[in-house]
Amino acid sequence: MNARLLVLLFATSSCLEAPVLRVVPLTFNRQLPSVNTVLVGDGLRVSVRSLEPLQEGALFAWVRTGQGLTALGALPEETTLFAVRDALTLEEVLVTHELTTTPSSPSPSLLFRGRPGEALALGGPGGPSVEALEAALVTAELENQQLKLSSTALPFVGSGFHYAVWVRHEAGEPMRLGKLGSSGVDTFESSALLAAYDEVLLTLELDAGEETAGTELMSGHTLPASALVSEKKEVHDH
Repeated sequence: MNARLLVLLFATSSCLEAPVLRVVPLTFNRQLPSVNTVLVGDGLRVSVRSLEPLQEGALFAWVRTGQGLTALGALPEETTLFAVRDALTLEEVLVTHELTTTPSSPSPSLLFRGRPGEALALGGPGGPSVEALEAALVTAELENQQLKLSSTALPFVGSGFHYAVWVRHEAGEPMRLGKLGSSGVDTFESSALLAAYDEVLLTLELDAGEETAGTELMSGHTLPASALVSEKKEVHDH
């Protein structure tokens, strides 16, 4: 924590004698990881966007035909072109997370699924979509050292992904609070939360992703820490 955050934390805590509650509604940022597929002659082009780096393993593409599943190969780049036989017979494309370089069958970590030549659905049909996330209601309550996040109609992310909650101060590096559960109400604690952070983030994370923040799905702002200090000092003085 830098010196400025420490000063703000000390100043805020010295001015506050009663708990402070901030209610922060989060809004959808209209950004989702995506995989698009395009049929090009006897090839299938697979493009991956806005997906965080993996800690280990690789993304792997598969196609389903009437004969069953066939492995196309790893997706090392944002866009990969695979040669396929009888492209018009392809029924489905799958993208999984694999720990081996030569998997014999797809792992349970199914990340994307859909028809060839189209955008694949995140987590398969019924997974998070722009429409579903726009309809979700997510609210954070910050009270001194605690954050409570309440969510309604937040879509199930399926295998391979999870939601995570972060806080950030003045567009700096975010701090992870933890993984979102399935109860609809989650509580997190942090000694510097209310005094030093002014933004709450809900991200979509790969289970096998790196420790940095993944895709920022939703965000909401509180008052800046300096405003909190000024506001509470006025109350304290009166």
